[in-house]
Amino acid sequence: MSIEKLRQIARLDLPFTVSTEDEVVELRVLMNAGLIVGLCLKVPCEARPQGGATDPAAPGTAPPRAVAAFRVLAITPEGRRLLRRCAERPEGPVTP
Repeated sequence: MSIEKLRQIARLDLPFTVSTEDEVVELRVLMNAGLIVGLCLKVPCEARPQGGATDPAAPGTAPPRAVAAFRVLAITPEGRRLLRRCAERPEGPVTP
C-alpha cells in the first residue's frame, strides 16, 4: 500500500476519477485496506469490428470491452489517522 498515494489523495479535491490501470490497482488496495472510500467503475467501450466489418451488430464483431475507472469519494477516519501518524513520524516504516 502506498502511503505517498494516500498523501496525494489528501491534497486533491474530492471526488475525482482515475482510469489508468496502475492507479486503479493502487486505489483498490487503499480501499481494501479501509483507508479510502471509492467506486470501481467499468465503462463500456464501443464494439470493435473484426476483419473489416463496420457495423457493430455484424457477425465477426468483437464484443464491447470495459475500461476500468476508479472514483475516489473520501479518505476514511482510519486513513486520516494513518496520515497523522506519518506526519508525526516521517522516518521509518509505518504500520497501520
